[in-house]
Amino acid sequence: MKQVGSLRYGVIFKKAFSHPEIFTSFVRDVLGIELEISSVETEKSFSPTVGPIDSRFDLFAEDVKNRVIVDIQHQRLKDHYDKFLHYLYRRGSDLRRQAQDRCGGD
Repeated sequence: MKQVGSLRYGVIFKKAFSHPEIFTSFVRDVLGIELEISSVETEKSFSPTVGPIDSRFDLFAEDVKNRVIVDIQHQRLKDHYDKFLHYLYRRGSDLRRQAQDRCGGD
């Protein structure tokens, strides 16, 4: 019988789900969402930060075509809500920048 590592450990969890095919299959099976991604980032953070939130994400994948971001956490932490706000503010900032680019305004 093959021995496998427990997903309770962060390193094994990240290694198992950092492959795009495994990540997308998991998301499809659990959430019913089809993702088009080319990579999964581990220990993702954004620089510069959006506001005072400096979050790190265990596993992060962004489907640019379908405008979907998926963050899989090994365990729920106290900053879960802050991470949600980070996504919301980041998306608002991106939309504003795109509108400015199209309209040529400030």
